[in-house]
Amino acid sequence: YPHQYFIPGEGCVPKLHMFVDFDGGSNLIVHHFEKNLIVGKLSISSHDYNPSMFIITWNQTEGPYLGLNSASLSLNIPSCTLIPNTIYEFELTVKDKWNINMEYNTIALTVKPEEFDTVILNGNRAHPYNQVLTLSGAPLYRGSCPPLPNPLTYSWDCLKNGLPCDDPDLIFQGSQTQNISLPTTYF
Repeated sequence: YPHQYFIPGEGCVPKLHMFVDFDGGSNLIVHHFEKNLIVGKLSISSHDYNPSMFIITWNQTEGPYLGLNSASLSLNIPSCTLIPNTIYEFELTVKDKWNINMEYNTIALTVKPEEFDTVILNGNRAHPYNQVLTLSGAPLYRGSCPPLPNPLTYSWDCLKNGLPCDDPDLIFQGSQTQNISLPTTYF
């Protein structure tokens, strides 16, 4: 038979035309704070096969090593596992136990940068004009991952009705710390 191989003790094994792909394509953009489920798809041109004859493996080929494993067409990546601004690649291989039929494909995951909103602590409140006002900037991270060790850079500006504030003491110019203090002379 031109499209079958004889395996002693197993009988004839068909030569299959297989194709491995991924739900969503082979280049995905993901968030580190979300659970990411990568779903592989296997297309086979024949119905003359037994699904239990396949061995499925995932192999990480790029990015900081995660140690993830799966024997199914799905790879679960828990939230907070990936590193922002990093590219990971995984190879999905599907083969039969006799190594007659084998197909693989690679998927790239581009992890978006850390995302957060900025809040100003001690702002938007009644404040006596004769006391120094100290404002603190803080990130409000998206998701429930612990903050990453990368230091944040702060930059303060003052706008009043959408226009830059008068800043004769140059308080806002070049300020790059988490806190900024406005002296009583500012009010």
